[in-house]
Amino acid sequence: MSLQGKVAVVTGAARGLGRAYALRLAGLGADVAIIDVDLDGAAKFGESLTAPSVSAEIKALGRKSVGIKADLTKRSDATAAIDSVLAQFGKIDILVNNAGGAITPPENSKPSEVSDDDIRLTFDVNLMSTIYCCQAVVPAMKRQQSGVIVNTSSTAGRSVAPGGSLSHYGVSKAAVTHYTRNLAAELGPFGIRANCIAPGVMLTARIKALAKELNVPIVALSQLSRQVENRDDKRPQLSDLRESGSIEQDADVVMFVFREEYYLSNKEPRPGTDDHIKWQTEMDAAHGKAEIIIGKQRHGPTGTVNLQFDAAVTRFDNLARDDQAIDQH
Repeated sequence: MSLQGKVAVVTGAARGLGRAYALRLAGLGADVAIIDVDLDGAAKFGESLTAPSVSAEIKALGRKSVGIKADLTKRSDATAAIDSVLAQFGKIDILVNNAGGAITPPENSKPSEVSDDDIRLTFDVNLMSTIYCCQAVVPAMKRQQSGVIVNTSSTAGRSVAPGGSLSHYGVSKAAVTHYTRNLAAELGPFGIRANCIAPGVMLTARIKALAKELNVPIVALSQLSRQVENRDDKRPQLSDLRESGSIEQDADVVMFVFREEYYLSNKEPRPGTDDHIKWQTEMDAAHGKAEIIIGKQRHGPTGTVNLQFDAAVTRFDNLARDDQAIDQH
């Protein structure tokens, strides 16, 4: 995919996910405008940049960029920011409404307890900022008869946290989803696409800082590279992490779950052959077993722990040694 010649706007892009979106768009060839209430936000959460600002990072990729400070909970700021991008770049092809988040305290956030102030702030940050930016950019996109708008909802907009915690955040994100549905119905005839994404909890610098403040652990799940499938030995290693640059470096402990039985079951030879007899022996040895591979432990040893695994209920348990096995009668 090439976005050469396109102009993108990403809100809330001075750090975190917004920064990642902006750099990805620039990497695909787009010129990118950054809009954020705090253009130095990365430094406040300990997020390392490769240049003094996200705009500078984008320029280092050979693309044009500008950073605009704006409080998008105010219609006047949102309109002025979009107008500034249009004045400098002449058009806007892509708008990514990323600004927002669960920024109020989780305490007293259940449906029957949440305060008026927390509700208003959360809706302003998540819903109203999205609406204001969409309404500011749509006239220009209609004139172009083209454009793409991507709004950011959340899995919290379609699921419920334990005990109803952060209820107002989930409701605000559900509203973003439904607003986007209506926006798509309006703008489709003008050649403008409106879509909505719904990320889960992402391991951003803000989340890391919050976890450290509350003294709670973070457990992150990561998808492995497809390169694992190309090796004879399927046991995962640190280099197989798709985002090893962040997870491998930041994590105190990195663990992999490996089941030889899974891979063997997918390559059964023709029954009655010598290969099948060998395969059956290997299957019997691997049946009901799993390996927990500790690939990294900042303050301890690494290695492998063998466990019993019940695939029917996805349950791990201690694995008895051969000399401890109970005879079956």
